[in-house]
Amino acid sequence: MILGVSTGHINNLLIEAKEIIGVTSRFEAARQFAAYETGVDSLHPVENTSSQPPLSPLPSVLPTSKAPNNLLTLKHVVAWVWIIAIATPVGMTVAVMAVVALEFMLGIKSS
Repeated sequence: MILGVSTGHINNLLIEAKEIIGVTSRFEAARQFAAYETGVDSLHPVENTSSQPPLSPLPSVLPTSKAPNNLLTLKHVVAWVWIIAIATPVGMTVAVMAVVALEFMLGIKSS
């Protein structure tokens, strides 16, 4: 609190900056800025953003070319666990219903 600004305000500014730049972590934002500062990247990180918004507000759990490391926060992990916990039984129910419907339409009697 040396500058008279709360840590919560700083965190909100950093989150907003990450969204503007289009990265999922502070580490990636710092890496892009360092690349710009050292002359490795010719575009400023803000000018280097993609024109398409992300499909999901949650980062992918799978590695990609842009994010090869798992940089998920605890909130992201909890969100993915809930999504998987809900999607798995729903998907299994739909699959069983499809098999039963096909058996009924084809006149197959299951034992």
